[in-house]
Amino acid sequence: MSLLSVAAWQPTNRVDLGGGREVLVYDNFLSQPDQVRAYGQARMPEFVHNKANKFPGIEYVLPDDCVSGVRDWVRNHLIKQFAVMRGGLSLLARMSLVSMPPEQLAWGQRFCHRDSVNADPAKRLLAGVLYLFDDPLLGGTSFFDLHDESAFREMNMLYRGRRYAELMSRYPGFFESPAYMTGDNRFFSLLATVPPAFNRAIFYDGSIYHSGDIRAPSRLAGTYEAGRATVNFFIEGLRSA
Repeated sequence: MSLLSVAAWQPTNRVDLGGGREVLVYDNFLSQPDQVRAYGQARMPEFVHNKANKFPGIEYVLPDDCVSGVRDWVRNHLIKQFAVMRGGLSLLARMSLVSMPPEQLAWGQRFCHRDSVNADPAKRLLAGVLYLFDDPLLGGTSFFDLHDESAFREMNMLYRGRRYAELMSRYPGFFESPAYMTGDNRFFSLLATVPPAFNRAIFYDGSIYHSGDIRAPSRLAGTYEAGRATVNFFIEGLRSA
């Protein structure tokens, strides 16, 4: 039996983000969520920090045999919700634990992000988060629109060019005070925040800007059984429409 055995076949809620975009919310997503959390805790020595994807914590890639249940659910249900074809689907699932205090956040971790900007218009990347923690103050997921792309591009160019004096002059606050992004700023507008709940899963188009809504970083813990434990899903397939 797959470790991730899905019990929810209809969304509990749909969060409208505008422009035809939405977040699908599934409560009571897994049939045995406590078993999955215990599995993650047992694998803690194998969790690693991957600088390549800028995740502010540690992760463990789940083996294929653990995710067969979710893969079947994606093929038989989820892709119909997002107009993705069954052929050529790929699925990656990572157990994740946000553990980084704000003062240690790298530049790219202080802003919301997209999981993919796919150059191939025929393909679509879907993303998902399964919450496996009980404390709602650890935060859910927020979604954003970029409303000042030119300024955001300029700010990143100044940072990459190490033009820090000009950066601090033109964009005060972003450089000096690292923090998790939880609301509007000069570049982004908050669209919606989905609150967490134990065994709640959300799925959305990975090209939408999003971020963990971490307003109480002092509550972050270093173990999978006590911290902001999630399973993150990345699903790629061909658009059907």
